[in-house]
Amino acid sequence: GNNKVEKVDIQSSKTIWSVPSGVAPFGITIANKKLYVTNWAGSIPENGDVDVAGVPWGSAKVDPKTGATREGTVFVFDPQTGARLKEITVGLHPNDIIASADGKFVYLANGNSDKVSVLNTEKDEIAEQISVRISHDKNSYFGDSPDGLGITSDGKTLFVSNGMDNALAVVSLGNLSSSGAAVKESRVNGFIPTGAYPGAVSLYHDSLLFVANI
Repeated sequence: GNNKVEKVDIQSSKTIWSVPSGVAPFGITIANKKLYVTNWAGSIPENGDVDVAGVPWGSAKVDPKTGATREGTVFVFDPQTGARLKEITVGLHPNDIIASADGKFVYLANGNSDKVSVLNTEKDEIAEQISVRISHDKNSYFGDSPDGLGITSDGKTLFVSNGMDNALAVVSLGNLSSSGAAVKESRVNGFIPTGAYPGAVSLYHDSLLFVANI
């Protein structure tokens, strides 16, 4: 609500640093000694930007044709100082974000683009955009709303909860998005049915999947 990222000492409850983020920061993870934060509605609008709309805590960039937000971003921070290292434009409504076990890749779900963006943490650039559409050939308008992520310990399989599909997408990661994969590009192997609107997924010892159904 205040568009900030804060580091707090859990022993003393004192704030170590507090820095501005984009609009509606939501997901957070750490990889390669850096902090990655998803911003639902992208960066703060610049002065003079006429395509903005009011939100409860300020304003957000919008698409003048649809009225929806027109970008999503990931901010990269130094976890020690709070200094912002980079801003990366990703898909729309980026939410959940996780890192591979080796810290070489970061994955984030773009709820309004029906894609997972993969970031290479050495370059802090998008390495791959993975579509998790379940029936794009039959209906190009109905969205899938990816909103939760889980990954196996070997970094080769990604599970994505698709809220509108009532299903998990099972993604075999290629070497653009995983260390030591046999193929270049990632692909969706299939879908696992769930309860209504899965909103989170977690793996236990690579053998059990836990899914929260909103």
